[in-house]
This record gives sequence, C-alpha cells and structure tokens, in this order.
Amino acid sequence: MRRVGTHGLRALRTVLVVALAMACAACGLDETDARAKQRVLLDEAEAVVARELEHDLAAMGRALDALPAALKAAGEDARARFAALENVRAEHALSGLLWVTPDDKEIWSGQPLPRAMPPARIPWADTFAHGTIRYHAGPFVNGLLVGPVAVAGGHAYASMRLEERAPSETTAAPLAERWADPLGLRRVQLLPPASRDEVEGQPEGTRALHVGEEARGTRMQVRLHAPGIT
Repeated sequence: MRRVGTHGLRALRTVLVVALAMACAACGLDETDARAKQRVLLDEAEAVVARELEHDLAAMGRALDALPAALKAAGEDARARFAALENVRAEHALSGLLWVTPDDKEIWSGQPLPRAMPPARIPWADTFAHGTIRYHAGPFVNGLLVGPVAVAGGHAYASMRLEERAPSETTAAPLAERWADPLGLRRVQLLPPASRDEVEGQPEGTRALHVGEEARGTRMQVRLHAPGIT
C-alpha cells in the first residue's frame, strides 16, 4: 500500500478542515433560518392570542360597567334581575355573569366560574389571582374571572371560559386546544404580571407580553413557547 507523504497529509487535513467549515456554515444557516421561522411563528401567535385576550377582557369590563344601570332598571323583582343579567351577559358574549346582592344572595346568568379560588396544587397549579383578574386553570375548564367589582350595593363577577375539556382529555396541556395546537406552539401560559426585565429577558423560542388594563386590575402576563429547534 502506498503511504501518503507529509505534503499529502497536510493537503488532506486542509481539505477536511475546509469541508468541516462548510458543513458548520451550512448548519449555521439552517439554524438561522429555523430561528427566523420561529420568530415569525411567535409574531403571528402573539398577534392572535393578544387580540383575543384583549377582546375578552374588554368585553368583561364593558359588561360590568353596564350592569348597574341594568339592575337599577330591573328594580327589586327577582325575575327581572335574572333577565337583566342575562341581557348584559348575552350582549357582551360572556360565559357567565354573577351578582352577589347586598345580603349575600347570588343572582347569575350563563355559567359563571366559581368565585372561590381553588387550591394552589395539581390539577389547579397554574391558577392565580392578581388585582381583579383570576385565571382558573382546572382539569376541565380554563377561564378568566374578573371581580369582585362593586355593583348596586353588592359586587359582581364576569366570566369568560377559554377552554373546556372532557374527562378523557384532561391530560392535555392547558390552552392546547384554544391556542397552542392551532398556532403550532409548544405551550401557552397565563401568569401574573412580571417586571419589564423578566418579560424582555425570555430565552430564545419564548415570547412574553402583557395584556389587560392596570387601572381595572386585569393586567396579566402571557408566555408563548415555540417548538424547539432540532
């Protein structure tokens, strides 16, 4: 067998180094392209999730604002009060509306979320309350509750169900059906508000933003997690 001389070895090593550099450059380009696509995915998902959450929060706020006049017009009649709540709930497309009277009786419309906070453990571990906003992350229902807000001597709560699941679907990640799966995301989280540094300091592939109004106490954080790059 013919041996390769010193000059031949140097030439071979040079060829290998060049080939490796070219391969690494190609890998870099592939990863750069993947990162760009990941950012586009997050941009599009952010626009959808932020728009829908802002719409839902605004609808709940408008319903609560409209409730005092509706209850005043209904007077003391119980049926008229129930009808007033249903009219306001339907007009603003809420899942539920609850008014607790001055003597602590409940009048409701639709399917209000419970006003009592569930325990902070599995399967409600992602549930939180901040200001007037509560996020109920349960095994069957994920939804937002705004309240209590003082109304007509009592207080009111507005509910928006974001996602409902059958018992056979409780292993799915929260908000997978509503946003994560349709938008191609790995995960969507709703969290209490965070500092600007925390929001802007998310790792590559994760996007954090705030929705809601500080003045209403409905400000909260949304985190979008894109699929990993392989």
